[in-house]
Amino acid sequence: MESTEALPKVIEAVKDTTKELVEKLELIPLYEVRAVINGWGCFCVGLEKVLDYTIGETSIATIYNDLLDKRILMWVGYLDGKYVGFCTTRLDNLDNKGIIGGVNKYISVVHLYIKKGTDPFCFFMALKQMKGIAKKIGCNMIRMWTIREDWGNALHGRGWKKGYQEYYLEVK
Repeated sequence: MESTEALPKVIEAVKDTTKELVEKLELIPLYEVRAVINGWGCFCVGLEKVLDYTIGETSIATIYNDLLDKRILMWVGYLDGKYVGFCTTRLDNLDNKGIIGGVNKYISVVHLYIKKGTDPFCFFMALKQMKGIAKKIGCNMIRMWTIREDWGNALHGRGWKKGYQEYYLEVK
C-alpha cells in the first residue's frame, strides 16, 4: 500500500509537532504542492548531489513526481532563518485503510541533503525532530540508507544500528 492515502492524517499530526522545534533547527514539511513547485529550483541543486550517492533507478523527475503525488514528503531545514538542506520521508508498512499498521511501523528517510558549509550536526538535529514526529504518529522505527560510510560511523554512536547498508533507530 502506498503512503499517499495516509499522508493527510500525518500532515495534521506534523503541523502540531513542527511547532515544538528541537534545538535551533526548524524542520518544515512541504505538504502543499505549490510550495514544492515554488522551491523546486533550490531543491534540485541538493538533489543532484544526493543522486551522486544513490544506487538504483531514480532521477530528479521521479523524485519530483513522487513529491507532487505525495508518495514522499519533503522537509526543509532552516537554521537561524537560513536554508541548510532538506530530507524526504516516506511512511512504510501501512494497512489497507492508509493508516500505519503492522508490527514494524516506520518513517523511511529517502533523501537527505545538507548544504555545503552547514554544520553536519544539523543532520542529527533533524533526526532528533524526526524521532519525535515518528513517536507522535505511532511509528516504532526510523530507517535510512547510505552508501557513505562516514555517515554510518556517525550514526552508530547515537543509538542507530546497522543493517544491510540500512540504519535504523527504534522510537520509544
